[in-house]
Amino acid sequence: RKGTRDDAMRMPSDDEDQRTHAADEGENERKRDARGNMDPPGEGRKHMHADMAVRSTNDDASASKASCVARGYLKDPFAKQFVRRVVMRPPLINRGYFTRVHALQKVVRAFLDQSNCEDGSNQRQVVSIGAGYDTSYFVLQKDGVHVDKYVEIDFHETVAKKASIIRGCEDIMQLLGEGTQVDVNRGKVQSQNYCLLPADLRQIDKLNDVLHEAGVDTSIPTLVLAECVLVYVEPEDSLGLMKWAVKTFPCNVFLLYDMINGNDPFGQQMIHNLEKRGIPLPGLKASPSVDSYRQRLSSAGFANTYAADMNTMYASVDPAERARVERIERLDELEEWQLIMGHYCIACGINDLNGTLKGISLDG
Repeated sequence: RKGTRDDAMRMPSDDEDQRTHAADEGENERKRDARGNMDPPGEGRKHMHADMAVRSTNDDASASKASCVARGYLKDPFAKQFVRRVVMRPPLINRGYFTRVHALQKVVRAFLDQSNCEDGSNQRQVVSIGAGYDTSYFVLQKDGVHVDKYVEIDFHETVAKKASIIRGCEDIMQLLGEGTQVDVNRGKVQSQNYCLLPADLRQIDKLNDVLHEAGVDTSIPTLVLAECVLVYVEPEDSLGLMKWAVKTFPCNVFLLYDMINGNDPFGQQMIHNLEKRGIPLPGLKASPSVDSYRQRLSSAGFANTYAADMNTMYASVDPAERARVERIERLDELEEWQLIMGHYCIACGINDLNGTLKGISLDG
């Protein structure tokens, strides 16, 4: 996961101190990769290093979120736990990250809202794929928002580091409750309502095993969250994940946030900046626009689909909240801001076969 402006303008972090507590583990990982007997030949080695580069974007997201929180855009006391120290980002990045979190959480909280549940169907689950160091579950718990099961899935290296940080944070451990089990080597955290597990999202046939280990009940309405994930996988794999969600959960919401418009000059610069870091974007060509995401969700089997770019999502923020945000710090680069926001979108596919979901949309 990445911060909004970092992808478009300068992807490397402005300061290495923004990296996470577990940054040294990345160096150990590179040393292991350098050993001749562990280096797969040819394409295998190429994919391994691409995976490592993609995982590094998780640190960029953590740094951007911590800055956004420190400036007062968002309330998240847990974000600072996942960076070495908080380094302030420019207003453009802060406001972009606010919009991203606000838009996604509006849908997540509407899904979890008990008043949107029909009688007798108030159970809700969230499965976050490619979750990185996201802190959404901890914030939801602190705010008293109930979720029956919240499962986070990512590469083993990422979840192992996250498990280590969770284990070392007393506030998070207290929030998870007594009996919480943490296995850093396995990259697993298990509490009554939360589970962190490793998986490679490209191995779709193994995802149901992960859900089973997490104790997920596929008959319960479930939101699948893919935040800045699908652009990094091949089009057939991202479509496969959408189809997997349709097949696995008869009542579900598939919510995604990702890049779009990679074909114009600004989009080409975004791609160039990422490729300089060895980060491929195979999924961008398959979903070049807002409409293409709607079409892909529909072709995967979702009955209702919605999509909007982030300019639209920012305009939909409550006027009083938008005014508060705009008072925090001055943003002079409005043209650049609108250009960047037009290169990201949020999209949502909904199947409500049980007739139990309502109030889920990207409007207002």
